[in-house]
Order: sequence, then structure tokens, then C-alpha cells
Amino acid sequence: MKSSLRAMPVLMGSSMVLSAVAGQALAQDVTTIEEVVVVGYRAQNAQAIQARRQDERIADYLAADDIGSQPDYNISDAIRRLPGVQTVFDEDEGKFVAIRGLNPSYTLGAFDGATLATSERSNRQLNMEAIPSGAIRQVVVTKSRTPDVDGNAIGGTLNLITRSPFDARGFYLAGTASGGISSDTVVPGEGFGRDYDDAPNWRLDATMSQRFGSSGEFGVLFGLNYLQRNRDQERLLPQQVQPSISATPTPVGTPAAAGSQTDLLWSTYPNTIERLGGILKLEWEPMTGLRAGVSFVHYVQNDNELRHSQRLRNGTGGSASFVRFNDFPLDKPTTVGQVFIDWTPDEDQTLAFRAS
Repeated sequence: MKSSLRAMPVLMGSSMVLSAVAGQALAQDVTTIEEVVVVGYRAQNAQAIQARRQDERIADYLAADDIGSQPDYNISDAIRRLPGVQTVFDEDEGKFVAIRGLNPSYTLGAFDGATLATSERSNRQLNMEAIPSGAIRQVVVTKSRTPDVDGNAIGGTLNLITRSPFDARGFYLAGTASGGISSDTVVPGEGFGRDYDDAPNWRLDATMSQRFGSSGEFGVLFGLNYLQRNRDQERLLPQQVQPSISATPTPVGTPAAAGSQTDLLWSTYPNTIERLGGILKLEWEPMTGLRAGVSFVHYVQNDNELRHSQRLRNGTGGSASFVRFNDFPLDKPTTVGQVFIDWTPDEDQTLAFRAS
């Protein structure tokens, strides 16, 4: 114990000498940093609150940090956290967005101000399954009817703002990756569009931007995303069930009321979801307040869904029990090409041009 106590002052003195020598060496080669800016969650929230206060409309803002901090599969999952915004789910993922409690058909969507088309077949609801949450820098939800809002936006307007190469001073790179596995041998799907029943799930997102030119007046941004997810489900749908069990079930068509008929549907849904897409933006900022550019966005979701159905009915002919197999391969793309010019001569005036 005594020897160790004696050694401590010697070691401390040696460390002081080494620190002094290192300090003299570093002092000869020191780069002066004029400014260090650290932006965290608190600053993001403060910016969103300030933007909401300055907006003459009734609007809500969702920043990239808020979006990325949640384990959401797509952007419709993420924006349901805003007040007055509801997400309509298909299976266990968000698909459509409703504003102010109205039908999703009354929601108008835009990508960087360019109106989004729908990939649905029989309605005008905006399908945003294929758009990953990591591709969006900010979401602006407008709930009031003002002259600058499209007249078709009965429920509200949803504007998805992507990242700009001018958001960073130079080179920027960010990405996420995750993996897992789905294990379900109860619902068979091997041999019908996929070579497996138990398979890995992957999710990859990456965004890169770079400014160039004599004064950094040009910028390019490139982003890619990929997701593969296997989702198997079992479902029992009692269409009509007898009120009591008997040896002689009530025949179909008996006037005793429809509620006395037996009709049970049991289905299994093996589904492989594949999402892929990307964004490319070229921008030019010759002076402060003036920016022009072109962008191209393409996202697609491919569903390979199988349906094994068994229906139990107490009838004959067209109302008899049956076993059925269906294959539903679906492609749901979202593509936007845009040319834009934004000019802000001062804080009270803005001129914007979009062709998409």
C-alpha cells in the first residue's frame, strides 16, 4: 500500500510534464474555428414552432429529426403524429392520410410543391406506402382554405419537402440500415413468386449531397432507398354465423332471416413487400434569395400477395363451400419530375414557378 502511494505523485508529475509537452506541440499547429453550430432536437422543435407562428394559415410542421426518430416504415406512418392528421392503415402499415377527420379522398398531396398523382384504381386517395420516411426533410400540413391552396384540397394539403444540397455547406452523407427475419411456416408461400417462407427483412436508406462551383453556387443531391419485408397473416372472417348449433343447419334462402345462415371465411395472406426508389436534384443559387433547379423522384412498391381461402357455407350450387387460391402481384409507382424557380427579394415577397 505504501509503495503504491509513493508511486502516485511520480505518475501524476509525469502526466503533467507530458501534458505540458503535448500542449506546446499542439500550440504550434492550431486552426482557429470561428463558429461551431450544433443543432439538436430542441433547435428543430423551436424552428417548427416559429414556422407555425409565422404562418398565416392553420398549419403544422414535422422536421426531419422528428421523422427519423420514429421506427416508421413510410411517410404516412410518420405524419400521423401531427395533431388533426389521421393515417388509414392497410394491414399493419399506413397507406392513406386524412386531415381534420375527413375522408382521405379530400387530402391533396404535393412533392416539393408539385401535385402528386394517385396510384389507386378506383378512388383519388393518395397512396404513400412507397415513400420512405427518411426521404423527407420536412412535412407541411395545411388545414385552412386560403387563395394559395389548390381548390381540390377540401380536407387539407400535404406538402412533402425533400432535402436540398444547400442545406449543408459542403459534402453531406447520411444513411440508415436495418435487418431482421420473418419466420412463419404456418402460411405457405414458397414457389409462388418467392423462393422461401422464412426470409430476411432489409431496409436501406442513403442520401448524399455536394456543392461545387467557384463559390459553391451549384449543388447536387442523390438518394436511394430499398426495403424488403415479408408479412404473413391468418384471418377468420365470420360473414354469417348460426345463432345455435343443430344437426340440421338452416338452408340458404330460408325466410327465417339471413342471420340464421352459416358463412365462415378463413384466409391466409403470405405477402412479400419490396420498395425501392430514389431522388436526384440539381440546383443553382447564383445569389441569395434566388434558386433554380430540376428534380426527379421515383418510388415504387411491389406487392406479391397470395390468398389461400376456405369458405364454409351451408348451401349448394353457387352458395356452396369452396377452397380458393389467388395471386395478386401489384406495382404501385409514384413518379415526379419537376423544374422550379424560387425568388425571394425580401421577407415580404416571394415568386415561385413550378412545372411538373
